Amino acid sequence: MKLTTALGLSTLVAFVAAAEPQTCSSLEVRREWRTFSKAERKGWIDAVNCLNKKPRTGKLQLPVDTQSYPESFHIAPLNESSTYYDDLVYAHMNLNPLIHWTGLFLPWHRVYLHEWTNILRKECGLGPHKLRRRYIQFPFGGSSVSAESTFTPAEIEVVLSKTNFTSFHGYLEQLSGMHSAIHLIMGGDMGTVCPAGTSGTIYCPRERSPTFSANEPMFHLHHGNIDRLWWLWQEKSTDNKNAFHGGSVQNTSSLDIFPNGQAPWLNKSSIVPSAGLWPTYNIGETLDTRSWPWCYVYE
Repeated sequence: MKLTTALGLSTLVAFVAAAEPQTCSSLEVRREWRTFSKAERKGWIDAVNCLNKKPRTGKLQLPVDTQSYPESFHIAPLNESSTYYDDLVYAHMNLNPLIHWTGLFLPWHRVYLHEWTNILRKECGLGPHKLRRRYIQFPFGGSSVSAESTFTPAEIEVVLSKTNFTSFHGYLEQLSGMHSAIHLIMGGDMGTVCPAGTSGTIYCPRERSPTFSANEPMFHLHHGNIDRLWWLWQEKSTDNKNAFHGGSVQNTSSLDIFPNGQAPWLNKSSIVPSAGLWPTYNIGETLDTRSWPWCYVYE
């Protein structure tokens, strides 16, 4: 059966054949969104809407006590009457201290997109999903750097030319860089801008903290492209494909020294947290997209 999914600002998805356990019988090719037919685009949008209609599975577990972290990590309380879609968003919110500006950033989001796509394939139905968007050309706190200047073809060449994992990751996730720019330029949920009247309340304790951005479906298109850039960098050499280094603790005040986290250090045996919503993998298992269970390449 041929299935199509989407994961790319400049990415995604797929023509898939069934795979035998533990091996890839074929590889899906993740395609750029603009190559999709109208029917393929509608199919993806319908599947996304499905998740906002399905009830919670009861599997969500919250490994991080965000209240024990500084205020910038505080999040809204869990809504027990929420949906399957909301649980997936809340997993990203809860795990925020562990998966941004640490070595888990790229592996975790690769797993998240894979599992989120699997859920799209299994679920069906339509339903509303209210979103807020507001274009912000200069989103970097008074800086004259425009968002679009961070993801030009020249900037892509710069990030792909990095010679080790830490410098590649650091350039990709820098505060005024291409990852942040796509989030912030859109405002609304993608830019984690609090809804009117909620800033500083329990429902939105902190503006612009990368928590509920996954509520925006285009989050998955954007992070599909982030994963594509990692894949392209990995494809440059065997060393790149197997490369990993990063810490488990954020230090955003010293990103020049710790661009992807500080000690305790992570390694390829370190577990990628799942918040109970999907199987757990270690970092080493996420590095080769041609291996089970990922089974994909990019166009």
